[in-house]
Amino acid sequence: MSEYKSTIDLKKKKGRVLIAVSIVVAFAAASLFYFFYEAAPKLKGESLNAKEISITWKEVRNAEIYNIYRMDDTNGEYKKISTVKESKFTDSNLIPKSSYWYKVAAVKKGEEKKLSDAVKVTTESLPNAPSQVSIQSVTFDKAVVKWNTVKDIKKYYIYRADGEKGKYNKVGESTSDTFNDSKLLPLTKYKYVVTSINKNGESEYSSPAETTTLEKINDRGNSGNNLGNRGLAAEQGQWIYFVTNSSTNSLYKMKKDGTVIKKLRDGYISSLNVKGDWIYFSDGYKPYKMKTDGSEYSEISKDVSGDFSVIGDWIYFGIHEGLIKMKVDGSEKVQLCSDNISQFNIEGDWIYYSNISDNNALYKIKTDGSNRARLTGETCGDINVAGDWIYYKNFNDNCKIYKIKNDGTDKSKVLDEKVNMFNVVGDNIYFENWGLDGRLFKVGLDGKNPVQLANNHYNCISVIGDYIFCYRFDYDWHKRNVLILKLKDDSVDLNSLVPRGF
Repeated sequence: MSEYKSTIDLKKKKGRVLIAVSIVVAFAAASLFYFFYEAAPKLKGESLNAKEISITWKEVRNAEIYNIYRMDDTNGEYKKISTVKESKFTDSNLIPKSSYWYKVAAVKKGEEKKLSDAVKVTTESLPNAPSQVSIQSVTFDKAVVKWNTVKDIKKYYIYRADGEKGKYNKVGESTSDTFNDSKLLPLTKYKYVVTSINKNGESEYSSPAETTTLEKINDRGNSGNNLGNRGLAAEQGQWIYFVTNSSTNSLYKMKKDGTVIKKLRDGYISSLNVKGDWIYFSDGYKPYKMKTDGSEYSEISKDVSGDFSVIGDWIYFGIHEGLIKMKVDGSEKVQLCSDNISQFNIEGDWIYYSNISDNNALYKIKTDGSNRARLTGETCGDINVAGDWIYYKNFNDNCKIYKIKNDGTDKSKVLDEKVNMFNVVGDNIYFENWGLDGRLFKVGLDGKNPVQLANNHYNCISVIGDYIFCYRFDYDWHKRNVLILKLKDDSVDLNSLVPRGF
């Protein structure tokens, strides 16, 4: 019995030893397998939007870098597209609504290991492009673009091509179905396309919509500074309107490049104002108007005479009986003040004038006739307005040019030359130098270093762009003619008078 028990115990001990040995052997085998087996990365893929895909995986022990392979279709081949150090990769610039397959291989000690299993990812769809893009309205410098709305989008991008062959550039964004474009050029062709934007990206371009801006229409008929010089020329859009001489005046219009010259009317004409479809002018006695093509000539009023300025729907007159305004059709005459007026200039809501009733002192009054005020008591003439400054000829200082703020402060001498007529345009003053036989000069607004433009005697200086329209005086007064001088640096091109033959 004891021998039998001893045999059983021995067998149990041998069994325990075998189990223990088996465990040790299994553990050792597992350790060896783990040490020598190179596990390939297990990939996860995600579409980020219509053009990007994200691939991630767990780090591979001792991996130095990872090589990324991609196949674009089921019948294609895997091609290496990138190498990364981290266990993630974002693929971009992909095609919307397209499938891609990826594999990754770890690299250890410069040797590429086993490729992973493939992961398939499909990019998202882009939103639809807007349809029915159209131009709702257009002016000389603005255009309104409209389109049909697209569902489930965040916003729209608007692109514009300038001119016939211009490239599309983004000019704005909108969260509605309308975009207001501004700061355009007159008489210029523009093309627009619109795209939709959502979380997946930007749609393709819409079909284009085209428009051409209109010719610029004046808010006022001429600058006050030109009108202070008899208003020999005025501009609107691509056209300049001008008179030719003092004895047998004719009214012409020409393109700003000096071409397409057309005669509109014969007869004495001054105070040229052009606004919309109409030309307003004085025959020296009464105000008249006619269409810009020379038709529908008519008298505006029998009761008002003198030089005038057209602003909005009103004509402003400065005469001995006072300041008067009336509608451009001759109705609703309103007297603004009873001062005897020698000259006036309008800027914004204010009229600045030389008051004969007060020894030609400088005054101002609002265009509704209120807030009349005296700015300076000096005898003044040739009132020019530039921004916040009033420039005038000071008769109390031998006809030198002075300036004063429009509130009556900061008065100072600008030019220490005797002048007759002058015109402030931009950064320059063009003036008739009485100290040098009336020769034509220009000078900066600081009055320093005047430059002679021409040798002859010129006055009534109207400036339009690069042209000076002015009277030329010869020794014989009756030979006074209106000439058009082309500005050229610090001189005028007397050999290129435009137009010729007048």
